[in-house]
Amino acid sequence: METIQNITGVLVNSLLTPLLMIVIPALLFIAKNYAEKVVASIVEKNEKESTKCQIEATSKLFDNINMVVEAAVANNMPYAKKLKESHTDGKLTIEDISELKKSAFAVIHGVLPDSITSKDGLLSQTLGGSVDVDALIESLIEKYVINEKNAAAHQQ
Repeated sequence: METIQNITGVLVNSLLTPLLMIVIPALLFIAKNYAEKVVASIVEKNEKESTKCQIEATSKLFDNINMVVEAAVANNMPYAKKLKESHTDGKLTIEDISELKKSAFAVIHGVLPDSITSKDGLLSQTLGGSVDVDALIESLIEKYVINEKNAAAHQQ
């Protein structure tokens, strides 16, 4: 009986202990890798969700800016028509165009807060900080002036 216990003790010491010393670290390694993958998956999901929210917010910002610029241009069109009619050739002068742009900018800057339109504002940050916000707004003004002219031409 004692020999069986000795044989069992030898087997446990010589086989089971080394086996456990191999299996336990292997299980810990597998668990660690699994946990890292779960964490990476959660982080990736959160980053995707954050990016999606940023894209939606940027889209809404641009939609609102476009809407304000379009309204400012539409607001100036009756005045532009009066200025054209006041000239014998029916065309705007460079001074008239400058005055209309200033008027549109005044409306736009009056509606949109400085936190959006300033050099370091939200719009500039959204575009990477290297864009002249006023130049962007001016190009939008020109776009909507062209749209208004085309719409007026189709109505005639």
